[in-house]
Amino acid sequence: MRTRPLPHALASVALVVVALTGLTACSSAGSGNPVASDANVSGAPLDAGTEMTALCEQMITQALPVEAAQALAEASGYVVRIGTLEGEQQALTKDIQEDRFTLDITGGVVTGCTVG
Repeated sequence: MRTRPLPHALASVALVVVALTGLTACSSAGSGNPVASDANVSGAPLDAGTEMTALCEQMITQALPVEAAQALAEASGYVVRIGTLEGEQQALTKDIQEDRFTLDITGGVVTGCTVG
């Protein structure tokens, strides 16, 4: 992966987060499908598992490109790895990390997501 200077990387992440926030607001209007933006309507604090599950669902239902999904996860303080790429299982460790997403990528977009 190509590295970018820190200001460019931060600007890219900010742009993705702003774009995703707009997409989330548009996609949740009347859809009936829960997404991260309306996952916590009670105002009660979310535990990390609930927040991560909502983010996982959002990545899949919005068919986010892998770069956008990674930026969203990292902006929320989580780690991402690729579990399958175009149907081919990737080499993974069996350890469980509570702050990690494992993504399935097909056609450059997220088609599956697990936490841990």
